[in-house]
Amino acid sequence: MSVDGKWRLTVDTPMGKQHANLELKSDGAAISGTVTDDQGTWNAPIFDASVEGDRLKFKVKFTKAMPMTMKFDAAFDENSLTGKVKMGVFGHRDATGVRV
Repeated sequence: MSVDGKWRLTVDTPMGKQHANLELKSDGAAISGTVTDDQGTWNAPIFDASVEGDRLKFKVKFTKAMPMTMKFDAAFDENSLTGKVKMGVFGHRDATGVRV
């Protein structure tokens, strides 16, 4: 099963549900991609990305409002992902996604 493609993410933050677009591409064991906000005003590459079985892990540096490195860890299947994102001082928050 591949994580390649476009995903619509929803993260339950202290400011309510926030949405972003995630685009992933694998090349062997290497995973690359970008996260873009809904308005298209923020775009950042993912790093330290990996897939092990049905688990996707990656980090992304958020540079708006309160800069932080977010760490994603989610289980995925063909069309969805469910997991957590570590958001600095805000701790672990629920994250979901659907393939688009």
